[in-house]
Amino acid sequence: MKILVTTDLSTNSKAGIRFALQLALQYQCELTFFYGYHLKKPTWNDTTYNSFADSEHQKSLVALTDFVKVVAGDIDITDFQLNYYIQESLFLPHHIIEYALLHECSFICISRRGASWHRKLFGSVSKVLIQESAIPVMVIPPGYRRKKIKNVLYASDLSNFERELKMVVNFAHPLQLKIETLHFRLPSDITGNKKVLVEDAIQKIPAKSIRFYEENYDFSLSLMEHLLKMVKKINPSIMIMFTDQQRDLFERLFTASNAAALSSLAKWPMLVFRKEVLS
Repeated sequence: MKILVTTDLSTNSKAGIRFALQLALQYQCELTFFYGYHLKKPTWNDTTYNSFADSEHQKSLVALTDFVKVVAGDIDITDFQLNYYIQESLFLPHHIIEYALLHECSFICISRRGASWHRKLFGSVSKVLIQESAIPVMVIPPGYRRKKIKNVLYASDLSNFERELKMVVNFAHPLQLKIETLHFRLPSDITGNKKVLVEDAIQKIPAKSIRFYEENYDFSLSLMEHLLKMVKKINPSIMIMFTDQQRDLFERLFTASNAAALSSLAKWPMLVFRKEVLS
């Protein structure tokens, strides 16, 4: 498992590093810490500017490695598989995705920025990654503190359930995590059919660490309030969702929800997969 961990060396970005280090503690995954920055080019000749750019690159590399050590604290990272990468960039999300694809990373891990209503729904960089990356994105809340990762909550509409469950299992099983799957049943659902679909898919999974919750949808509550209620009940280490990138998950799911519910739900780390659009 290879994880690309992005940081801007800010306090908020420590959360993503903490989460990635916890993953590395529980499973021997390879972590690459990615720091992007932008240099304004003064009116210098190319030789002078290139010398300046090389110097800034080396300073940034030292700053990145020192920053990771500080965040790691008492964790002994000497035996970890760690890489450090510096990128001068005007459009950071593009270079993050490009690097992750080129180096065949399994996941991208980024801290969600706080304040200003979570930077207009999780901040510009993380939002672009969720909307455009073919590689799954982990979005970690800024207040996250390192603790053992025990279980995941996979919220599903049951479309393409078997394929999506396999992707969830591929993430959860190496880490020996329990899998909680959740579906909200609508009155229009055909009784029994979806339940059978779920049971058949789960039977194909060798491990028996999967639990399925099916809850009736109460139209007096928003979808966000339903999710928050179940998240508080299950208390997952990480929430897993699939998004149709042609219709942004967070715009569809969150804009109609009240601010208090979203603020509470956003306290949990999220792992967002791209949803395949079925024809």
